[in-house]
Amino acid sequence: MYYVLYMDVFFVENLVMDYFLIRTALRLMKCSATHLRSLAAAALVSAMTCFTVVFMRKYLLLNTILVSVAATALMVRFGCKIKDKKRFLQGFVCMYLAAFLYGALYRLLLRFAGTEGAMFSLLLGTAVYAAVTVLLWAYRTLRAQTGKYWKVVLYWAGTCKEVKGLYDTGNGLWDATYRRPVSVICYSLIRELFSGEIQEELQAFCQYGQAGKPELLAALHPHYIPFRTVGNQGGFLPAVTLDYLYLENGNTSRLITRPVIAIEREHGSSPRSYQMILNPNLINS
Repeated sequence: MYYVLYMDVFFVENLVMDYFLIRTALRLMKCSATHLRSLAAAALVSAMTCFTVVFMRKYLLLNTILVSVAATALMVRFGCKIKDKKRFLQGFVCMYLAAFLYGALYRLLLRFAGTEGAMFSLLLGTAVYAAVTVLLWAYRTLRAQTGKYWKVVLYWAGTCKEVKGLYDTGNGLWDATYRRPVSVICYSLIRELFSGEIQEELQAFCQYGQAGKPELLAALHPHYIPFRTVGNQGGFLPAVTLDYLYLENGNTSRLITRPVIAIEREHGSSPRSYQMILNPNLINS
Protein backbone atom coordinates (compact mmCIF):
# COMPACT_ATOMS: atom_id res chain seq x y z
CA MET A 1 0.00 0.00 0.00
CA TYR A 2 1.24 3.46 -0.83
CA TYR A 3 -0.08 7.02 -0.90
CA VAL A 4 0.42 9.76 -3.48
CA LEU A 5 1.26 13.10 -1.88
CA TYR A 6 1.13 16.24 -4.00
CA MET A 7 3.67 18.60 -2.48
CA ASP A 8 2.10 21.74 -3.90
CA VAL A 9 -1.26 20.94 -2.29
CA PHE A 10 0.46 19.87 0.93
CA PHE A 11 2.47 23.10 1.02
CA VAL A 12 -0.57 25.30 0.37
CA GLU A 13 -2.65 23.48 2.98
CA ASN A 14 0.01 24.02 5.64
CA LEU A 15 0.68 27.59 4.52
CA VAL A 16 -2.97 28.58 4.74
CA MET A 17 -3.65 26.84 8.04
CA ASP A 18 -0.41 28.06 9.66
CA TYR A 19 -1.14 31.64 8.60
CA PHE A 20 -4.66 31.52 10.00
CA LEU A 21 -3.38 29.88 13.19
CA ILE A 22 -0.95 32.74 13.69
CA ARG A 23 -3.64 35.37 13.08
CA THR A 24 -6.00 33.62 15.49
CA ALA A 25 -3.31 33.42 18.16
CA LEU A 26 -2.70 37.15 17.66
CA ARG A 27 -6.39 37.80 18.33
CA LEU A 28 -6.38 35.66 21.45
CA MET A 29 -3.15 37.15 22.79
CA LYS A 30 -4.03 40.70 21.67
CA CYS A 31 -0.62 41.09 20.03
CA SER A 32 0.31 43.17 17.02
CA ALA A 33 2.15 41.74 14.04
CA THR A 34 1.88 42.57 10.35
CA HIS A 35 0.19 40.25 7.88
CA LEU A 36 3.43 40.00 5.92
CA ARG A 37 5.31 38.83 9.01
CA SER A 38 2.64 36.22 9.74
CA LEU A 39 2.68 35.03 6.13
CA ALA A 40 6.47 34.75 6.11
CA ALA A 41 6.46 32.69 9.32
CA ALA A 42 3.71 30.47 7.94
CA ALA A 43 5.62 29.92 4.68
CA LEU A 44 8.79 29.03 6.60
CA VAL A 45 6.96 26.53 8.81
CA SER A 46 5.16 25.04 5.80
CA ALA A 47 8.48 24.59 3.99
CA MET A 48 9.95 22.99 7.11
CA THR A 49 7.02 20.56 7.21
CA CYS A 50 7.52 19.60 3.56
CA PHE A 51 11.23 19.09 4.20
CA THR A 52 10.59 16.70 7.08
CA VAL A 53 8.07 14.70 5.03
CA VAL A 54 10.50 14.28 2.13
CA PHE A 55 13.80 13.73 3.94
CA MET A 56 12.85 12.56 7.42
CA ARG A 57 9.83 10.34 6.87
CA LYS A 58 11.64 7.33 8.33
CA TYR A 59 12.17 9.11 11.66
CA LEU A 60 8.58 9.36 12.84
CA LEU A 61 9.32 10.53 16.40
CA LEU A 62 11.85 13.16 15.34
CA ASN A 63 9.49 14.29 12.59
CA THR A 64 6.64 14.72 15.07
CA ILE A 65 8.76 16.69 17.52
CA LEU A 66 10.16 18.95 14.81
CA VAL A 67 6.78 19.73 13.28
CA SER A 68 4.69 19.93 16.46
CA VAL A 69 7.09 21.68 18.83
CA ALA A 70 9.73 23.50 16.81
CA ALA A 71 7.28 24.75 14.19
CA THR A 72 4.82 25.96 16.83
CA ALA A 73 7.60 27.74 18.71
CA LEU A 74 8.68 29.41 15.47
CA MET A 75 5.16 30.64 14.75
CA VAL A 76 4.73 31.99 18.26
CA ARG A 77 8.14 33.66 18.42
CA PHE A 78 8.37 35.19 14.95
CA GLY A 79 4.86 34.99 13.55
CA CYS A 80 3.24 36.50 16.66
CA LYS A 81 6.31 38.57 17.60
CA ILE A 82 6.31 37.41 21.23
CA LYS A 83 9.53 37.66 23.22
CA ASP A 84 8.41 37.51 26.85
CA LYS A 85 8.75 33.99 28.31
CA LYS A 86 5.40 34.01 30.11
CA ARG A 87 3.51 35.27 27.10
CA PHE A 88 5.47 32.86 24.92
CA LEU A 89 4.09 29.94 26.93
CA GLN A 90 0.61 31.43 26.75
CA GLY A 91 0.98 31.81 23.00
CA PHE A 92 2.15 28.20 22.78
CA VAL A 93 -1.04 27.03 24.50
CA CYS A 94 -3.23 29.33 22.39
CA MET A 95 -1.60 28.00 19.23
CA TYR A 96 -2.37 24.37 20.15
CA LEU A 97 -5.95 25.22 21.11
CA ALA A 98 -6.45 27.04 17.82
CA ALA A 99 -4.84 24.14 15.93
CA PHE A 100 -7.24 21.68 17.55
CA LEU A 101 -10.24 23.83 16.63
CA TYR A 102 -9.03 24.45 13.08
CA GLY A 103 -8.20 20.80 12.52
CA ALA A 104 -11.64 19.67 13.63
CA LEU A 105 -13.46 22.20 11.44
CA TYR A 106 -11.17 21.58 8.47
CA ARG A 107 -11.65 17.83 8.54
CA LEU A 108 -15.39 18.26 8.97
CA LEU A 109 -15.65 20.46 5.89
CA LEU A 110 -13.27 18.23 3.97
CA ARG A 111 -15.51 15.23 4.59
CA PHE A 112 -18.47 16.93 2.89
CA ALA A 113 -16.63 18.84 0.17
CA GLY A 114 -13.88 16.43 -0.84
CA THR A 115 -10.54 17.66 -2.22
CA GLU A 116 -9.78 19.38 -5.51
CA GLY A 117 -6.21 20.66 -5.28
CA ALA A 118 -4.36 23.68 -3.97
CA MET A 119 -7.02 26.27 -4.84
CA PHE A 120 -9.65 24.28 -3.00
CA SER A 121 -7.40 24.05 0.06
CA LEU A 122 -7.02 27.81 0.01
CA LEU A 123 -10.78 28.36 -0.17
CA LEU A 124 -11.50 25.74 2.47
CA GLY A 125 -8.92 27.21 4.85
CA THR A 126 -10.43 30.65 4.36
CA ALA A 127 -13.87 29.28 5.20
CA VAL A 128 -12.53 27.72 8.40
CA TYR A 129 -10.83 30.98 9.36
CA ALA A 130 -14.06 32.90 8.77
CA ALA A 131 -15.97 30.42 10.94
CA VAL A 132 -13.44 30.72 13.78
CA THR A 133 -13.49 34.51 13.50
CA VAL A 134 -17.27 34.51 13.87
CA LEU A 135 -17.04 32.19 16.88
CA LEU A 136 -14.47 34.46 18.57
CA TRP A 137 -16.60 37.52 17.86
CA ALA A 138 -19.67 35.85 19.33
CA TYR A 139 -17.71 34.77 22.42
CA ARG A 140 -16.31 38.26 23.02
CA THR A 141 -19.72 39.84 22.49
CA LEU A 142 -21.32 37.48 24.98
CA ARG A 143 -18.50 38.05 27.45
CA ALA A 144 -18.82 41.83 27.08
CA GLN A 145 -22.56 41.65 27.69
CA THR A 146 -22.02 39.49 30.75
CA GLY A 147 -19.33 41.84 32.09
CA LYS A 148 -21.64 44.84 31.87
CA TYR A 149 -23.82 43.79 34.79
CA TRP A 150 -22.54 43.34 38.33
CA LYS A 151 -24.02 42.19 41.57
CA VAL A 152 -23.90 45.17 43.95
CA VAL A 153 -24.43 45.10 47.71
CA LEU A 154 -24.70 48.39 49.61
CA TYR A 155 -23.84 48.43 53.33
CA TRP A 156 -24.77 51.02 55.91
CA ALA A 157 -24.80 50.61 59.73
CA GLY A 158 -25.28 46.84 59.57
CA THR A 159 -28.01 47.00 56.90
CA CYS A 160 -27.45 45.82 53.33
CA LYS A 161 -29.29 46.18 50.04
CA GLU A 162 -28.54 44.12 46.92
CA VAL A 163 -29.10 45.66 43.48
CA LYS A 164 -28.06 45.04 39.87
CA GLY A 165 -25.37 47.45 38.68
CA LEU A 166 -24.43 48.52 35.16
CA TYR A 167 -20.75 48.97 34.26
CA ASP A 168 -21.02 52.26 32.39
CA THR A 169 -17.90 53.73 30.77
CA GLY A 170 -19.86 56.94 30.22
CA ASN A 171 -20.14 57.59 33.94
CA GLY A 172 -17.33 60.03 34.65
CA LEU A 173 -18.70 61.48 37.89
CA TRP A 174 -15.96 62.37 40.35
CA ASP A 175 -16.22 63.70 43.89
CA ALA A 176 -13.57 66.41 44.18
CA THR A 177 -14.12 66.73 47.94
CA TYR A 178 -13.47 63.10 48.89
CA ARG A 179 -11.51 62.28 45.71
CA ARG A 180 -13.56 59.24 44.87
CA PRO A 181 -15.47 57.97 41.82
CA VAL A 182 -19.23 58.32 42.08
CA SER A 183 -21.91 55.79 41.23
CA VAL A 184 -25.59 56.61 40.82
CA ILE A 185 -28.74 55.02 42.27
CA CYS A 186 -32.35 56.14 42.56
CA TYR A 187 -33.79 57.26 45.89
CA SER A 188 -36.39 54.49 46.21
CA LEU A 189 -33.64 51.86 46.38
CA ILE A 190 -31.12 53.51 48.67
CA ARG A 191 -33.78 54.64 51.16
CA GLU A 192 -34.27 51.00 52.24
CA LEU A 193 -30.90 51.17 54.04
CA PHE A 194 -32.10 53.75 56.53
CA SER A 195 -34.62 54.18 59.30
CA GLY A 196 -37.83 56.17 58.85
CA GLU A 197 -36.43 59.37 60.34
CA ILE A 198 -33.32 59.28 58.19
CA GLN A 199 -35.48 58.59 55.13
CA GLU A 200 -37.49 61.75 55.74
CA GLU A 201 -34.37 63.87 56.18
CA LEU A 202 -32.71 62.31 53.14
CA GLN A 203 -35.79 62.92 51.01
CA ALA A 204 -35.80 66.58 52.01
CA PHE A 205 -32.10 66.81 51.19
CA CYS A 206 -32.62 65.21 47.76
CA GLN A 207 -35.41 67.71 47.04
CA TYR A 208 -33.11 70.57 47.98
CA GLY A 209 -35.34 71.35 50.94
CA GLN A 210 -34.54 72.36 54.50
CA ALA A 211 -33.81 69.46 56.84
CA GLY A 212 -35.54 69.38 60.20
CA LYS A 213 -32.93 67.24 61.92
CA PRO A 214 -29.74 67.58 59.88
CA GLU A 215 -27.72 65.80 62.58
CA LEU A 216 -29.31 62.52 61.46
CA LEU A 217 -27.51 62.80 58.13
CA ALA A 218 -24.12 63.81 59.56
CA ALA A 219 -22.66 60.29 59.30
CA LEU A 220 -23.67 60.11 55.63
CA HIS A 221 -21.71 63.27 54.77
CA PRO A 222 -24.42 64.65 52.46
CA HIS A 223 -23.26 67.00 49.73
CA TYR A 224 -23.95 67.89 46.10
CA ILE A 225 -21.97 66.85 43.01
CA PRO A 226 -22.08 68.79 39.73
CA PHE A 227 -22.82 66.82 36.58
CA ARG A 228 -23.28 67.41 32.86
CA THR A 229 -25.00 65.15 30.34
CA VAL A 230 -24.26 64.57 26.67
CA GLY A 231 -26.88 67.15 25.72
CA ASN A 232 -25.00 69.77 27.75
CA GLN A 233 -27.68 69.75 30.44
CA GLY A 234 -26.05 70.16 33.81
CA GLY A 235 -26.99 70.47 37.45
CA PHE A 236 -26.26 69.01 40.86
CA LEU A 237 -26.89 65.53 42.21
CA PRO A 238 -27.29 64.89 45.96
CA ALA A 239 -24.70 62.40 47.21
CA VAL A 240 -23.98 60.46 50.39
CA THR A 241 -21.14 58.27 51.65
CA LEU A 242 -21.91 54.70 52.74
CA ASP A 243 -19.85 52.21 54.75
CA TYR A 244 -19.09 49.64 52.05
CA LEU A 245 -19.88 48.72 48.48
CA TYR A 246 -19.39 45.11 47.36
CA LEU A 247 -19.16 44.27 43.64
CA GLU A 248 -19.20 40.80 42.10
CA ASN A 249 -19.15 39.47 38.54
CA GLY A 250 -18.27 35.81 38.04
CA ASN A 251 -14.90 35.18 39.68
CA THR A 252 -14.16 38.90 40.06
CA SER A 253 -15.12 40.86 43.17
CA ARG A 254 -14.37 44.27 44.68
CA LEU A 255 -14.92 45.71 48.16
CA ILE A 256 -15.01 49.51 48.22
CA THR A 257 -14.81 51.34 51.55
CA ARG A 258 -16.59 54.65 52.03
CA PRO A 259 -18.10 54.76 48.51
CA VAL A 260 -19.73 57.97 47.33
CA ILE A 261 -23.22 57.36 45.93
CA ALA A 262 -25.17 60.00 44.01
CA ILE A 263 -28.94 59.86 44.24
CA GLU A 264 -31.09 60.47 41.17
CA ARG A 265 -34.79 61.06 40.83
CA GLU A 266 -37.05 58.22 39.78
CA HIS A 267 -36.59 57.28 36.14
CA GLY A 268 -40.32 57.02 35.52
CA SER A 269 -42.07 54.07 33.93
CA SER A 270 -39.36 53.28 31.37
CA PRO A 271 -37.98 49.78 32.04
CA ARG A 272 -34.33 49.25 32.91
CA SER A 273 -32.21 46.12 32.97
CA TYR A 274 -30.18 47.57 35.87
CA GLN A 275 -30.78 49.43 39.13
CA MET A 276 -27.51 51.28 39.63
CA ILE A 277 -24.96 52.98 37.36
CA LEU A 278 -21.44 52.02 38.41
CA ASN A 279 -18.41 54.20 37.88
CA PRO A 280 -15.86 52.20 35.79
CA ASN A 281 -13.01 53.35 38.06
CA LEU A 282 -14.45 51.20 40.85
CA ILE A 283 -13.79 48.09 38.74
CA ASN A 284 -10.73 49.05 36.71
CA SER A 285 -8.70 50.44 39.59
